[in-house]
Amino acid sequence: METMISDLQREILDTYNTGPGPQGFLENCQAFSNAINWKESWIRTLIIFHFSVLILVFLTRKLFALQVGIFFSICVLVRLSEWINGKLARIWDNFSTQNYFDERGVFMGVMWSAPLLAILFMMMINFLLSAANLLVVVKKAELKAKMKREKANKGN
Repeated sequence: METMISDLQREILDTYNTGPGPQGFLENCQAFSNAINWKESWIRTLIIFHFSVLILVFLTRKLFALQVGIFFSICVLVRLSEWINGKLARIWDNFSTQNYFDERGVFMGVMWSAPLLAILFMMMINFLLSAANLLVVVKKAELKAKMKREKANKGN
C-alpha cells in the first residue's frame, strides 16, 4: 500500500514538475509563432512564395488545363515535404539561425505543407464550381436541342 502511495506521489510530482507549458490550441499556436524568427530572409521568402502561388492560382482560375498542372505541381511539392525536411535538417546552419527541421516535420507541416494544402483546397472548390457551371451549360443545351426536336416533329 505504501509503495502504491509513494508511486502516486512521485507521479503527481513528476506531472507538477514538468513545468508550465502551452495548455491549449491557442497557446500552442502562440508558442510556435514566438519560436520562429520572422525576420529571417528565407522565412519571408517562403511566405512570399505562398502568396505568389495563391495569386497565380487566382489569376488562372478560368484556365482549366493550367490549373490542373498547378494542382499536380503543388501535390508533388507537398509529397516531397518529408524529403525536403530531411535535406534541410542537414544544412540548416547554412541559411538559418536555428534548426526548425525536426524529425517529425512540424515546421514543414505548418509553414510549407499547410499553406499549399489550403491552396489545393481552394482549387478543389474552384474545380467543383466549374463542374457545376459546366453541368448547367450542358443541361441547358440539351433542353434546347430537345425543344428544337419537338418543334420539328410537331411541324411535320
